[in-house]
This record gives sequence, C-alpha cells and structure tokens, in this order.
Amino acid sequence: MKAKLLSIIFMTVGVLSLQAALLDETGRPYQEIVVAPDAADTVKLAATELQKFTNEICKANLKIVNKATKSPVIYVGKSPELTKIGITADKLPSEGYQIQTGKGFLAIIGRDYKGGAVIGPRNPWNRNEVYNTTLKLGMFGEAGTLTGVYEFLRKVGNMRFYMPGELGTVVTPAPNLTVPKLALSGAPRVNYRYPWYSRFEYSPESALWAHRVGFGGKSPVVIMHSYCRFQKYRKSHPEYFAIIDGKRAFDKEGVIMGGGNLCLTNQDAVKQWSENIIDYFKTHPNMDIYPLVPNDGLIKICECPNCQAELRPDAGETGKYSYYIWNFTRKVAALVAKQFPHKYVGCLAYEAYRKPPVEIQTMPNVAVMFCNHRSLLANPDEKADLHKEIETWSKKVDRIYLWNWYLDHWMPWKGLPIVFTDTINDELKYMFKNPKYSGEFIESEGQGWGNSDCLTTPGLQHLNLYVTGRLYWEPDLDLDALVNEYCHLFYGPASIPMKSFWLSAQKRHHKIVSENLQAKPDDMFTPAVLAKLNASLKQASDATQANSVYRKRVELIQKEFNIGSGRLTRVRKLGFKKLNLPVINTKKPFEKIKPVKFLDKSGKKYDPETWLCAGYDKQYLWFKFICNEPKMENIKAKIKGNDTDWVWLDDSIEIFICPDETNRKKCYQVVFNTNGAVYDVEVRFHASNNVKWNSDSKVHVTKEKNRWVAEIRIPFANLGIADSSFTGNLAANFYRNRIEGKTLTRCGWSPTGEFKNYVPEKFGILILEK
Repeated sequence: MKAKLLSIIFMTVGVLSLQAALLDETGRPYQEIVVAPDAADTVKLAATELQKFTNEICKANLKIVNKATKSPVIYVGKSPELTKIGITADKLPSEGYQIQTGKGFLAIIGRDYKGGAVIGPRNPWNRNEVYNTTLKLGMFGEAGTLTGVYEFLRKVGNMRFYMPGELGTVVTPAPNLTVPKLALSGAPRVNYRYPWYSRFEYSPESALWAHRVGFGGKSPVVIMHSYCRFQKYRKSHPEYFAIIDGKRAFDKEGVIMGGGNLCLTNQDAVKQWSENIIDYFKTHPNMDIYPLVPNDGLIKICECPNCQAELRPDAGETGKYSYYIWNFTRKVAALVAKQFPHKYVGCLAYEAYRKPPVEIQTMPNVAVMFCNHRSLLANPDEKADLHKEIETWSKKVDRIYLWNWYLDHWMPWKGLPIVFTDTINDELKYMFKNPKYSGEFIESEGQGWGNSDCLTTPGLQHLNLYVTGRLYWEPDLDLDALVNEYCHLFYGPASIPMKSFWLSAQKRHHKIVSENLQAKPDDMFTPAVLAKLNASLKQASDATQANSVYRKRVELIQKEFNIGSGRLTRVRKLGFKKLNLPVINTKKPFEKIKPVKFLDKSGKKYDPETWLCAGYDKQYLWFKFICNEPKMENIKAKIKGNDTDWVWLDDSIEIFICPDETNRKKCYQVVFNTNGAVYDVEVRFHASNNVKWNSDSKVHVTKEKNRWVAEIRIPFANLGIADSSFTGNLAANFYRNRIEGKTLTRCGWSPTGEFKNYVPEKFGILILEK
C-alpha cells in the first residue's frame, strides 16, 4: 500500500512538472502569476504576455490570479506581499524594472504609469498612432513591469522579438525551463524613444513590438512645426503676422507649407505665445515640452525693420534665420520659465535656422531637436558636421533631441536593403556621452497618403530598428555578437548566406554614401551588386526546408527585394523615353497620331490603360490623354475653379515641361482634373513655386461610358519660347493621378522609379519634328 501511495505521489509530481514546466532553482514548478486587481493596464498585459510565452517555451500552464494560493509563485507588478519584504519600484529610475527571485517567488516589478492614453496635440502623436484601445497599450507612459517581463523572456527564456508578429518572434523550446537565482534591474538610457512606423490602433502587433524591442517613453516630445497655431489670431491680431511683399502673411507667403508666417519681433506676440504655453502646461501636467517651430519651408521672414535687423545673410544658407528664430524662442522660454522652471520650449534645428546663432550664448529652458538622415552619417564629413553642431548647441541649450529619418524604405529605395546598423551603434554610443542628450524621434512611416498600420517592408526595415531599440537599453552591447546571434536564431540553417546578404548590403551602402551623399539607387545597386545579393538570398532559401519558419523569413525578404531590384532593373532598361512630336493639323490635331501607353512608376503595366497623343504647331503644344476607367461613377472631381491647390488629389492629369532639355531646373507644371480646373505654376528648386505664372492652357474634357478623354493646348510663348520656328528638344513627363476610394495610384509616360512626380533628371525628351 505504501509503495503504491509513493508511486501516486511521484506520478503526480511528474504530471505537475510537465504541465507547469517553468521551474524555480530548486526544481519546483511555478504555479501562478499574481497581479493586483487594481494594477495598471500595462501590468495586466505583462502578466498575459508572460503566461502566453512561457506556455510556448516550456508548456507552462500558469494561472493569473489576484492573490497567491500556491507556491512557488510569480508576482507581476507591485503587491502587498512584495512590499512586506521590501521589493518596490520606488527607487527605480524612470521606466525602470527589477527582476528578483527569493524563497518561493519570482518578482517582476517596474515603474508603471496608471492612467489613460498619453498622446500629443497632433500627428504623429495622435491617439490612433500611439495607442491601441484593445490592448490598452500606448507608446508613452512608464511601462517598467512590461519591459521587465520581456527582459525575463529574453534573458531566461532566450526569446527574441526581431520583427512584429509571429514570424518575427523567435521561441526556443526548453522543457522544464529553470529560473536561476536572479537580481536584475535596468532602465533606458533616455526617456524618449519613439519610432513612428505604424498606427497602433489598427495594428496591435505594432504596439506590442515597440515595447518588446525597447521603444517607448515617459511622455511625448512634440517638437514640430507649430506657428500655424496662431491662425486663431489672424482677425483679432493681424499684427502678429509677418509682412511679406507688403501684406500680412496668413497662408503660404514665405513658407512652403501653409499656416502663416509671423512677426517674431512683435513683443505682444512673444507675450501671447508664452501665455498660451503656460496655459498648456497647466492643463497638461504630464507634458514637459511645448513646440515653438516655424511652419515648414521657411524661405522669407517678416519685412518689418526690426525683423530684418535680425537677418544674418553672412551665416550661410543654414544659419541666415538662426538668430531671428532662436532669439524669439529664447524670449518666449524665459517668460514660460517664470511659472514653469522645469518645463521646456522646443524648436527644430532645421533648414535655414539649423546653425547655432553665435550672438546667443545660452538659452535656458530651451530644447533643440536636430533633423538628420542617420544612414547618411556613414559619410565622414556629414558625421563630423553633425557632431560639431551638436557640441556647439550643447553649450547653449538645456536639452538635445534628434529627429532621425529612417526613410530608406521610401521610393526610390523601397525594396532595396539599406543597412546601417554599425552607424546606429556608433551614433548612439556617441550621443550617450552627452549629458544633455534626452532621446529621439525616428521617422519610419509608410510613404504616401497617411501612415501605415505596420512596417511597410518589415523584412528589410526591422534590423535597423531592432538594433536601435536594443541600444537604448544596452548602450555597451557588442554589435557583432548581436548580429551573429540574430542570423543564427532568425535564419537557422540559412544564417551564413543571410549574414552575407546583410553585411554585403551594408558595406556597399557605406562605400557609396561615404563618397557621395547624393547617390541614387542606380549608383549603389549596380547589376553586379543586385546579382550578388540575389545569389545570397537564393542560397539562404535553398538551405532551409519548405514551409519552415526559416524559409518564410527568407521568402519575405526575397519578396521585398524582388520588388526593389525588379523596379530598378526595369527603369534602368527603359532609360529616358523619347517621343517625336509631329506638326499637326489644328482642325483635326490628333487624327493621325499614334498614341503611346503609360506605365506605372516602376515600369510595369498599369491598369486601367492610359494613352498619350502629342503634337505641335507654331503656337502651341497639343496633348491628348485617353484615360480608361471602369468605375466612371467613382471619379473624384472636387476642385472646380482654376489655380486651386490640391488638384492632383482629384482624378487628374499632371504635366511637367522643361523648355530646355539641358536646363531641367527651369520647369513648368500644369495640372487639370476632369472638371477642366487648371492649376499651373513655375516650379522652383528649394523655394516656393511661382503661383503667379499662367500657362494660359485651354482644356477640354469629355466623359464617356468607360473612359474620360482630355485635350489640352499650351502656348509656346508662356513657356518662354517666343521663336515660332523653334525646333529644339524639351524635357517633359506626363502623369495620370487616379483616385480609387482613398487610394491614389499614378502612372506616367517616362517611369522614374520615384514616388514623387517632380523628378526632372529622369524626365523623357520631346523631339519636335521639322
């Protein structure tokens, strides 16, 4: 009987070990996860994540309870039981966590924000971009316990979160996983780590991955174009606004993006700004910084004598407005500091006010944010210039932030491997030495209308972001070891060819960028380079089993790479399009002209089909566009009057013409929609377009059952060609902007491989026949 009883006991212990295979250091299985009923939302999520992943790793079957009933137990977040033995988050640094084992327990605890969504006043800090309602998880607000759970899974469970979603998650099964004696703690090096790559509300995996990797922050640092907020004073206080061309500037006068231009030496405007900012801090106590930044594309300042006196043309293109902008910022910050001495007014070091103003020695309560393409810091001169600026600014202001563009997945680079992990490593290690460095914003969103719900090319984007996220928490990590581990865990039997793929791409990128900051994809990815990278991917695919997780990861990267390399190869093969324009009969101008078909921007077939006919006479260029459209009832034609902005957001035709093919900086743009509404400008490099230019075009649009047809004639004289016998060549391109629902697609005559339409260096050539 005794032997039978012992057998039952041993069998029971064995079953428990199999069912709850996460063991303490004595070999006993953990039984429960304890979470306080009033815990923060991120703490409750942390418990759920721990339960889920320990089950995946070792088949543990841990119940989540509010109070311990069995031992050993796991405490997630603060609890009375932990407080009794002195384990609290009180002395942890901001966003910090602590992992502690003891007799009969494992504690994972951190600094946690308990409240609703922490958001900013505008995009990209809108609620849907930084908060997921279902998970009750946001980018901002302390989430130390959640980080502690992910660090436990990483360090003890050998889990890795290389990419959003299941495919990006590495789970290493470990039956009877034993938790050793632990006394770990950690905190991020900076408290602002925001990568804008998705809209959290529509992608829970994006929200989860941000925290799994190490992104986040205590609160948003909103340093963004904001002078437009004074629009509410345009009627009551027009004197706050700049004088441009003799008139008050309420819109685009002096700025490329609208919203007004201000008179920054108006002392009443200084006072009004300070009062507005003080009111903001009173109603938003969790916010530490208020943005005070000119509207985008500042190219002219107020013409009043006081403002003009602060212009510094001898400071160069990146410093001519610096004293003007930063003197104003300093004045406002000084008034705000009287009531909020620990709050900051933030401005961008950007465009013509990037260079530090030499006249101003210090700017208390001012934060500066530098805009830069981090991948371009592989160029030694670019890197040296940025570091010099940072060191100079560090002597003047209280806080330094970075606005890093990780936009190397945008056209024309989309689908091409732009890898710069060693640059990320070097730059963050450099920045961490600066005591005023307080964090950074990483712009990595999708290109086009709105923001993406997740990474647009996760296979090619994730590695740069993963390395960045880890360095925020482990600034001294060994990058080579991390990359080796990544290739081993993520690609398994394909680790060697995949490591070759990534390192070859990085080496090529750095070589080209170090020689030429303006390098294009054609320069970096020659046919030989594309072939080498493709060979590595094929070798990696061949090394993995079909349908295995390793094959799926390689195939994801192959699919993205094929899009980029295919586009580059097609556009390169097509070259510059040429079109002969015959002299036409003006009574029946297009009767005998053979139409040419449009392609999409990557050189592929575009449906529905679009055709172009072109010719000329002594006075006019003549064009006809045949736009097939199976959904004529959905044609978007909102704009009705001429010279109205945003015509290209209707179904429309867009024409660019450079009268001299050898001087493509001189260019004219004519856009018209299916209403025949025309918008025409003289396009200027790095300046506001000349909207006063008038093409004097005549447009006629006919809508038929399954297509719309447009004819337009443009006078030579209005293009600056007065010679009626002119027979030279013109550079040009033609596009169709098609709206289907909320989606804009484009096709054109001469594919450029670019997202934007204005790419004069890749325009085709119109040859006027004699």
